[in-house]
Amino acid sequence: MTKEEKIKQATEALNALREAVSGGWYDEPSEVTQGLTFRKETEVSFDIRYWGTWVNPEEARYEEDYDWKILSPDSRKRLDELVKDFGERYGVTITATTEEKCWITFRIIIKKD
Repeated sequence: MTKEEKIKQATEALNALREAVSGGWYDEPSEVTQGLTFRKETEVSFDIRYWGTWVNPEEARYEEDYDWKILSPDSRKRLDELVKDFGERYGVTITATTEEKCWITFRIIIKKD
């Protein structure tokens, strides 16, 4: 597979994943960043905010405005299922990292030969 074909495959996978997460399963309206980010032609990524249910970790359970919330167990399970499903469906490696202020960064790593 050529580099261009790999990039196309990764972009198709991420566009499908982006559509899946922005079109449905969340408690608050999700905010998807515009466009895809390409890093050195080795990965494609996008960010989404407020997907799923976010809760304070145990050590911050009484904080009202906590910036480092974590996904609830149900949301984490659903996220892991999405990553696995789309990775297998498109034959790519996908990671999902939770970030500060309820952001999730999805990355598709373009596999090298």
